[in-house]
Amino acid sequence: PKACSHHAGDVLDVLLSCIGWEGSPIYFGGNDWKLMNTQCIDVITFELSGLFFRDPRAARAAEMALDWLRRIQRSHEGYFSVRQDLEHNGLAASRLISCYLMMARLGRDVEPMDEQAFVQSVTGVRHLEHGRAILHRTPTKFASFAWGSKRMALALPREGNWVVWPHYASYLGLIDGQDGSLRSKARLVNFEHDVRTDGFRVTGTLQRLGGQVTQDFAFISPEGDIVVYIERLRAKDGVRPKSRETGVIGHEYPLGVNSRTLHGRFGAKEMVGVGNEKQVHLLETDWLNVGGQIGYVVRRGAGRQNVVRYHDDTAGTGRVPQLQEWFSLIGDAAIPSLTDGADWACVVTFLNQSPEETARWADRVRFEVEGDKAVCRIGEDSFDVDFSKKNATTDENAR
Repeated sequence: PKACSHHAGDVLDVLLSCIGWEGSPIYFGGNDWKLMNTQCIDVITFELSGLFFRDPRAARAAEMALDWLRRIQRSHEGYFSVRQDLEHNGLAASRLISCYLMMARLGRDVEPMDEQAFVQSVTGVRHLEHGRAILHRTPTKFASFAWGSKRMALALPREGNWVVWPHYASYLGLIDGQDGSLRSKARLVNFEHDVRTDGFRVTGTLQRLGGQVTQDFAFISPEGDIVVYIERLRAKDGVRPKSRETGVIGHEYPLGVNSRTLHGRFGAKEMVGVGNEKQVHLLETDWLNVGGQIGYVVRRGAGRQNVVRYHDDTAGTGRVPQLQEWFSLIGDAAIPSLTDGADWACVVTFLNQSPEETARWADRVRFEVEGDKAVCRIGEDSFDVDFSKKNATTDENAR
């Protein structure tokens, strides 16, 4: 319908605000196809938008997508992604051929914006009210929180699609193997958000496992290359979950590389992707740095010793054989009782950071709890939450 064209520019603005440094969308609500680098499909959207709207941002996104698509093809011996079958690659090739023919016939009336200007053009905070998500972009950071069918947070450094993949339980985690989604029948209440020009914060409560476990949470994205996640877990009397893995992060390997080094209080440990033995590594540490690109500092409530679990797989499975390894930043050697007082935890994510920097910052992060309140201190900065505040927000009206 012609009415669609009236909103095409708005749609393009939203799309470009979600584009990563690799010319592919950042799937802040997850992606059940397991493909995160979809340049072979996205490039035609950018080229068409650049042509029809004469938009230099779209033209730049197309250039970024083509650049990374060539790298992906070289890495996958001519295929467009890890899905190396004729159906997917034939579809992608036909789209690319159409795109090439169109550009050869019509040309491009607009020059692509330079990359630095493009990244600056999508900088800012965007509240997608009907999409139930908030995005925060800077030239070096992408942070988001989504509360639609999936409840998940993301924090990515530059070129973050080659560091982190959007696990459905990202940050909020798994309890007895279940995430905090609608499908898992987790109920979202007391949800609030504060959206500003230079950042955002959300707070809320998830009633999980049929209300047997309550998870209060806060996710804060301020200025700078950091985000702060705070949680409090409580269980009904007599309830003791069999497993608790929160602070979940999906780990992606660099393009064409099958290993990455993790650093923490344990020293350095190399993780191998395809071909390694399938196992869960238990890492006794309260900080972790992933490949010199992203650092995490974990603080627990009084008396808790932290264990990071890295889920090391050996190969991708299914129609899309994408390897999807992940780790939980918050955990215990043995699951403690959640009925003997609340279990508090805090994760500070430092983006674009070396292992040495993360180790230094680990000594400067403080976490203090008093009743329903907590404060996370990062050097001279502090971030506080008060989980005693309640409101009438539920799944149905959380916007």
